[in-house]
Amino acid sequence: MPKKLLAALLCIALIFLCGSCSAVNRDEAVLNVSGAEIDREIFAYYFDKVVANPENYSLKKDASASQKADKAVELCVRYVTVNTMFRKYNLQLTSALKTEISQNVGTLWTCYGNHYKKIGVSRATISKIQTNVTYENTIFTALFDNSDEESEKKVKKYFAENYIIFRAVSGYFTTTDAAGSAIDMNDAQKNAMEAQFKLLASNIKDISGLESATAELGYTPSSTILLKKNQADGYPKGFFEKVSALENGKASVLRFDDCIFIIWKYDPAEREQEYASCRSQCVKDMYSAFGEASYKSIEDSLTVKRNESEIGSFIKNINLYG
Repeated sequence: MPKKLLAALLCIALIFLCGSCSAVNRDEAVLNVSGAEIDREIFAYYFDKVVANPENYSLKKDASASQKADKAVELCVRYVTVNTMFRKYNLQLTSALKTEISQNVGTLWTCYGNHYKKIGVSRATISKIQTNVTYENTIFTALFDNSDEESEKKVKKYFAENYIIFRAVSGYFTTTDAAGSAIDMNDAQKNAMEAQFKLLASNIKDISGLESATAELGYTPSSTILLKKNQADGYPKGFFEKVSALENGKASVLRFDDCIFIIWKYDPAEREQEYASCRSQCVKDMYSAFGEASYKSIEDSLTVKRNESEIGSFIKNINLYG
């Protein structure tokens, strides 16, 4: 064989081989959902969420890595479903919503950018995820948010029953010993503190008095707090229910085992700013069962092809996530 021909053939073989290597090493889709490819970044985002808080996704805390991966697959399918429904109903995002997405992405990247980088999720993917979240809220608004007076009353009723708005002054039943270490108060000390709080509360006639009356004793009232039912983590057991039962526009004292509060509870019907910020979520909560049925009808029509090799790599490296 002539040397020139042999060299040419070797050159072609090398080009073919390099091309094949490139195809093998490129990032493959983790899932194909009816033609929509889910890349490693999107899957990593959802897998990370599930690993961090499996209980939020109907899994046990000690769920296996495979179970967590399966749940991430479900979330990716929902991601595709939401995008599909948004297009199906010919919906559009307003300029205000686009600005909100951009702001949310900026906040998330500032707070968690290093973690996202560690798990291989770019800012562009966070933008896709936040856009998808906004799509979902927009779908609910389009399908279930009627503008008639009766519907508005129902949403406001739900808001009043499931949210509390208040300011608080808090005290803890601890004191310090001679060495400066924190110790629990005895019953007499707790009762004295409760009496002090009740006297303070009796002198508070309006919201401005909350600050002036408590400042004299070195207490600082909280800013206005909007708290949703079943999301009172960090508060004593039964806090939401007890605050809900308090009279609006009045300072009241609530005592718990380890702490005590003066609470100024606002009338939710008079808090338009907080209502406006929660209204979309209220609608979503109220009609979640109907929305879930709508999503399910789409999801049942989708075909899901899993790249088990890619999913396996996430399972193998689960310690990177969460």
